[in-house]
Amino acid sequence: MSNPLVTVLMPVYNTEKYIAEAIDSVLNQTFRDFEFLIIDDGSTDDSVKIIESYNDKRIRLVRNDKNIKLIATLNKGIDLALGKYICRVDADDICMPTRLEKQVRFMEHNPDFVACSSGVEIFYENSNKRFNILYEEYTDEIRIKTIYQNHFVHPSSFIRKEFIINRGLRFSSEFIHTEDYFFFVKLSELGQLHNIKESLVKVRKHMTNVSVLNSDIQDRNSINVIKYQLNRIGICPVDIDFDLYFRFFYSSFDFTTDEIEKIENLVIDIIKSNNASEYLPTEKLNTFICDKWYHLCVNSTRYGWWAYKRYKYSPLIKYLKISKFKKLRFIIKSLLKY
Repeated sequence: MSNPLVTVLMPVYNTEKYIAEAIDSVLNQTFRDFEFLIIDDGSTDDSVKIIESYNDKRIRLVRNDKNIKLIATLNKGIDLALGKYICRVDADDICMPTRLEKQVRFMEHNPDFVACSSGVEIFYENSNKRFNILYEEYTDEIRIKTIYQNHFVHPSSFIRKEFIINRGLRFSSEFIHTEDYFFFVKLSELGQLHNIKESLVKVRKHMTNVSVLNSDIQDRNSINVIKYQLNRIGICPVDIDFDLYFRFFYSSFDFTTDEIEKIENLVIDIIKSNNASEYLPTEKLNTFICDKWYHLCVNSTRYGWWAYKRYKYSPLIKYLKISKFKKLRFIIKSLLKY
């Protein structure tokens, strides 16, 4: 019997409350040529009993002898997978019925891409609140956004196995609780990524999420992933104020004049260093980061004419293409506060 086209990889640890719904969402896919590799990492609840209650030949249950944690379990799954593609599923999330069909179609039709992901629908336990998050589609834009946030979603990822095996790429224990963030940064350095502009996975938010229980570690290691990228750009991140860094990239506009000057210097440093290293696509990065800088200046007109002069005489202006109408509106707003 030939190997399946897809390995659906689901690590499990004490998820008896949600796992049946997750399993059902995989088994009910419109695409059928897959194995369902479920690795139990030493669960002490009824997770295994629930898995074993299913009579489906596509399910391959592997039980770790002891709890080896998520990163080691994921790497074990990569080694055990029989499919051409590895599709990640979390044991508390829900796949849309056409998820595999759409991701297989994209990867089969685009052999130059090493992985694809998708948008997600966030929903909350014991609440009707839900919303969709869509991400940048193409590699360059994904990489640029990744310098301040993970822009490639692990629970909806779909990876070309041979590519990561041949390059020895695995999840790193140095980045616990952000291992996926670092993994996809490394993957994006080696090949093309794509986000399908549709929510193909429902991501459940509850009080036992890893991101809730380990938020401090996750925040710290997210900064370490960003530091890695800044080092690759050519910037020593030791002196960077990351509170200021995140406020700028997430478009907060509540800055003092001293903070605005620090941001300008940081942006100049990033552009200058990346123009030299070409770690990220230079023209697209310059446009993206300088557009954020422009909007910061426009939204700082409470400082009157100072805000316009900061924009007008900045070396960053050469990277901006602002219409005459927008410039005039900026000038008027600044003068009204002058």
